[in-house]
Amino acid sequence: MNNSATDITSNSNRVSAAAVLVAAGSGSRMNGGDKIFQGLCSRPLIEHSISVFMESGLFQTTILVLSKNNIDKAHDLLSDRISEGLILTTGGIRRQDSVLRGLEKIHNASVVAIHDGARPCVTELLLKEGLQKVTKTGAAIPVIPVTDTVKSVNKYGRVERTVPREELKFSQTPQFFSVDLIKKAHKEISGNVTDDASMVEMIGGEVEVFDGDAQNLKITTFDDIAIAQSILEARKCYVGK
Repeated sequence: MNNSATDITSNSNRVSAAAVLVAAGSGSRMNGGDKIFQGLCSRPLIEHSISVFMESGLFQTTILVLSKNNIDKAHDLLSDRISEGLILTTGGIRRQDSVLRGLEKIHNASVVAIHDGARPCVTELLLKEGLQKVTKTGAAIPVIPVTDTVKSVNKYGRVERTVPREELKFSQTPQFFSVDLIKKAHKEISGNVTDDASMVEMIGGEVEVFDGDAQNLKITTFDDIAIAQSILEARKCYVGK
């Protein structure tokens, strides 16, 4: 399962893959609570994401990046996964610093999937699609349509124009990269970015997109917990199938 190289496309094209799950945020929008340990379908929230990655058999290495304050708690709550090969490491100040800490733990993998640990509704289908798409340009991300009308607003609180939503997509994680490419991007880009694909764009890389999943929401508020609970209960609390 989690110990063999990945067959992404065919028997003649085997690619080894690693996963980096980033969960080192402060939970500021949830009153400072550790959202990754919130109960969700009788398990810690973070374990849902971990389970999908580790049980998929698609990744030879799975790395969880946590804040220093949560390492001991994670060792207690995730001991079974650690015994199966889950690697824990501490994050940095910014999200991109935490991603880099995770990348530094990767050995002998050519592709990496970088995922927000606070997206517990990720599916195995999304992982398979990303691992296929990343072979085209070395970078691939899931996106979903923007369905609302989008307005550009000036500093005075007035609408300047309506942005054609056909040109816009919401990006999600996991985002998939050639390990060499994303490490190069981290080496060259030091400014703040909001996602990993942005760094690849900034060094001139091409990022392939593929259909994301509207249910693959990111938990940022307690309301999101209730939505995720409903999604997972509809899947009989078994993510990824």
